[in-house]
Amino acid sequence: MTGKIVLTPFSGVCNSANVVANSKAAGAAGVIIVDPAGDNPRGFGGNGPSNLPGLAVGVTVGESLKAGLAAGTVTVTMHSVSAGVERDGDLDNTVVAHEWGHYLHHRLAACGAQQCSGMSEGWGDFNALMMMLRE
Repeated sequence: MTGKIVLTPFSGVCNSANVVANSKAAGAAGVIIVDPAGDNPRGFGGNGPSNLPGLAVGVTVGESLKAGLAAGTVTVTMHSVSAGVERDGDLDNTVVAHEWGHYLHHRLAACGAQQCSGMSEGWGDFNALMMMLRE
């Protein structure tokens, strides 16, 4: 895989950080993760230490890309966007507040439905915005 872009389905057996780390260990120059669950790819976490450009695509785009690569009618080029200082979201108080909002909501409601998950995102965003308020 040295110098190549890895096209891999997300099996769900290990998290996306492991997929990216394994691709980096194999010498990959980038990774495209295909979400077999549908056409709206989940937000995969990636792997910061691997420093690989990555892309998540849905199953229809993934299958089309796979077929085009096999037929030789598609080429893929990825560019890593790393101009300037790398930023770490763990040091951003709004990210921390957003995630804390999920914790607070899930302590009050056991989410299993899509509506409850949407509410959890809303509470996370509300907490992040409240963190930025000034008098």
